[in-house]
Amino acid sequence: MQDDEGWTIYDPINDVPDLFLRFARLYGEPDFDWAALDFANRYGLPSGEDEKPAAFGEAGYETTALYWGLSQFHHEARRAWLVLALYEAVLNDEDQTVRRLLSEHGKIEPFEVWHDVLEWGPDGDQNYALACGLRCALDATEEVVHKYCRQQIMLQMSPNMRPSVSREVDISWTYDTLLGAMYMQMYWLIASSDSTTRCEHCGRIISLGRPHPDGRKRRRDKRFCDDACRQAHHRSKKTS
Repeated sequence: MQDDEGWTIYDPINDVPDLFLRFARLYGEPDFDWAALDFANRYGLPSGEDEKPAAFGEAGYETTALYWGLSQFHHEARRAWLVLALYEAVLNDEDQTVRRLLSEHGKIEPFEVWHDVLEWGPDGDQNYALACGLRCALDATEEVVHKYCRQQIMLQMSPNMRPSVSREVDISWTYDTLLGAMYMQMYWLIASSDSTTRCEHCGRIISLGRPHPDGRKRRRDKRFCDDACRQAHHRSKKTS
């Protein structure tokens, strides 16, 4: 979409409703460097860390994007992957997977806290482990949403119309970074957990819900994560 001056308007929440899922799955890519570069070229840099902006050029243009390196990209992709993996494990009642994920990745925040909570809890209790996994995924998601996202009141203004609180006021979400926008998608995915399905090829979760409460509805007949899974599924059927 372009505005009157020819600029492209990019609304990641609605333009790419499954952007968080795509970002989280970067962590498993065999060539992470290439995958991260491709993601940044397609969707932009997550740019979520609190780094000191550096002056750029004589105009003093300031940006943190220039200093968002691959190690930071990898760290954030790992956190997002772990959030998604925990959430999928809870949906599948896989308490042992929750225990394994927190054991292997429990040295980073906020997963460290819930790893300790799980270790201190009743040994072998499935429901307790699943509850810890879900609470951990939610805490990690809310941490980013609370940091980079917020609700704001939108007020329509017209010189020919008397303002009316009941008619012109609307509440919407805004975000500071792409990382915030992606985690807001995950936030609403957790809040509408009944609006999910599974990819027929790889079994990964697919969101069918709105990317946010005011977003567009998703297709209910979606069967695959992406074109790669669709093609792989068709190839496997031909082989069999």
